[in-house]
Amino acid sequence: MGKLNGKSESKVKIINTSSMVPKITVLVAVYNAEKYLRDCLDSLVGQTLKEIQVLCVDDASTDYSWSILQEYATLDKRIEIIHLDKNGGQANARNIALKLAKGLYTCFLDSDDWLSPDALEQAVLKFEEDPEYDSVLFHCKYSCCLLYTSDAADDRISVD
Repeated sequence: MGKLNGKSESKVKIINTSSMVPKITVLVAVYNAEKYLRDCLDSLVGQTLKEIQVLCVDDASTDYSWSILQEYATLDKRIEIIHLDKNGGQANARNIALKLAKGLYTCFLDSDDWLSPDALEQAVLKFEEDPEYDSVLFHCKYSCCLLYTSDAADDRISVD
């Protein structure tokens, strides 16, 4: 029995643990996402920034999501996978992954979404450019980043 989220889980299985210190940890909550999961994982494996940790939490999927995660974890040691026997919802899965995150920065990616190849590299560059930035948000519709400072949302800067 695991206690990753403060309450007992029926069973928590973790596969892969890397000793690398990543710049970004990407958290992917997975539930019945077999249709899109390969696109999501391919976009992470193909990132130009290589110093990443990918934490995927399978939230008791009933499709082939867990098998796909196992396949990718075998091919790339940066991908760490966690299997939950009981579905607890996306927030629960993310909270479990957050406790295992090693990255300087943390990113959430839905299992039915994907990133452009340089998305994480560009996010790190923006953080390093100005230590005042609290977050970097991706505006997928127009393929640009939206940056917010801690002062106010009115300080939005659009970057192509």
